[in-house]
Amino acid sequence: MTNPGGNNPGRARRADADDADAGTQWRDFNRGDLAYDMGACVEIDAYVLTTASDAPERDPVRWLLR
Repeated sequence: MTNPGGNNPGRARRADADDADAGTQWRDFNRGDLAYDMGACVEIDAYVLTTASDAPERDPVRWLLR
């Protein structure tokens, strides 16, 4: 997982975006991409996206699977 050009403050680390813990957070002040490279084609049969309640304007508004 990468965050090209990201600006992740203090405890809002990139790794926390994918730790399955709703108590942690990821934030990018630059509002950049969070990119996953699985290294090969994979089948995704489900995913969960959890957002915080403190700032709805920072919630993701789009995502792309390719």
